[in-house]
Amino acid sequence: GGFTDNMLDGTFGVACQLLETGKTLQAIQTCGYLMLVDPYNGRYYQLAGISLQRMQNYEVAEYFYRMADVFDKGNPVTQVYRGECKIMSGETDAGLEFVRSGVEAARNDRELAEIVQRGEVLIKQFG
Repeated sequence: GGFTDNMLDGTFGVACQLLETGKTLQAIQTCGYLMLVDPYNGRYYQLAGISLQRMQNYEVAEYFYRMADVFDKGNPVTQVYRGECKIMSGETDAGLEFVRSGVEAARNDRELAEIVQRGEVLIKQFG
């Protein structure tokens, strides 16, 4: 579509900022535009899933996490959030499997220390 990687990265940054400032619907819409332009990038689906999960729309969030996993297989962040979403949907055992998988994959990555901590809290609380 004539968009540079820099433009796509900037737009993704805007979507993240929208989510962090409570503009969840705008974040989802922005992710939707990004998916149309660059449909094979898992991080757009992941962010849409996180946004929908914050809105407590767990079933649809789960769909987007599955899509994120298709394009970015085994991403620890997706695994932990997907597991949390399943737990919130009442699928505790399945959710804990995803959380444990994500925590193990992220354990040695300093940049992912926050997701490891989030996962460990979920395991302690629901395990």
